[in-house]
Amino acid sequence: MFSSIKSFAHYFSSYPLRGVLTILTVAIGVAALTITFSLSFDVTDALNKTLWSDGVRIVIKNAEVREDGELDRQAPAVFRENTADLLESEYENLRDVTIVSDGRW
Repeated sequence: MFSSIKSFAHYFSSYPLRGVLTILTVAIGVAALTITFSLSFDVTDALNKTLWSDGVRIVIKNAEVREDGELDRQAPAVFRENTADLLESEYENLRDVTIVSDGRW
């Protein structure tokens, strides 16, 4: 490690402008990475807060929920008329249950 520092000190004293530019290049690269990761984490946190405040949307396509809670996939999708009522009664925090299409086409 000390040899690396000595080598850089010799390089810096021999070519001061190159040494300064090298340090500046490394500093700009580290700053760019830091800013990029910071923005990424901030956007991810904001997105998670927004999604969880509105609730989670679950879409079941070509499947029926069995009694044990597993999905039984079917093609084409077949929903009974009381599927929305059953889901609302089984899961107390579930709201806004809507069957969009029964897939009979």
